[in-house]
Amino acid sequence: MWSMIGRRSRAGVIAALVAVAASLLLAQNPAAAATGYGGDVKRSVVISRAKDWFDRNVPYSQNLDESTWVWDENHGHKYRPDCSGFISMAWRLTSSRNTGTLPAVSHTINWNDLLPGDALLKTTGNLATEHVRLFDRWVDESTHADFWYYEEGSTATDMNHARVNVRDIRNAGYHPIRYDHIVKG
Repeated sequence: MWSMIGRRSRAGVIAALVAVAASLLLAQNPAAAATGYGGDVKRSVVISRAKDWFDRNVPYSQNLDESTWVWDENHGHKYRPDCSGFISMAWRLTSSRNTGTLPAVSHTINWNDLLPGDALLKTTGNLATEHVRLFDRWVDESTHADFWYYEEGSTATDMNHARVNVRDIRNAGYHPIRYDHIVKG
C-alpha cells in the first residue's frame, strides 16, 4: 500500500505523524512545552543565556543577512547580534525582534519592580525606540539606586556587563519592561 502513495503524499503523511507524535509527547509532559522557544522562560535561564553571549563576547552587528547571525547557546535559533537580537535571544523568542517590536511581547513595569531578566527600553520624545538593555541585578537590594545590566552595545564595545545609576538611565530616556512569558526560577 505504501508504494501506491506518491512521494509527496508520503512526505505529508510522515510530517503529519511526526506532528501528532510531538503533540502527544508535549501533552504528556507540559514541562517540555514550557522549555521551548516563544513560551515561558525562567529568569535564571534568561540571565544564563545573556552571560553566555557576554562570555563569548559576541560582536555587535545590525547586518540583516541571516548568514551573519549568531546561534544561541544550544543552537536552537539564530539571532541578529544587536541590542534587540540579544534580548530576543535571552528571552528565547522565536525570532529576532527589533526595539520597535519588543513591546508586542512585553509590558511596562515600575522601576522598583525590576527583576533579573527584565529589560530597559530607550525611547525618544516621539516614542521611537532606540536601544535596549537586559537588567541583571540590583547592586544593593535595599536601595534600588544602582544596578548591573547586560547589553549588546555597539560596534565599538560589543557585549557589555556594566553598572549604572537608576537616575542616570531614567534621565537618558529608558523605561523598564518585562517579557510577558518570564517566570520565577
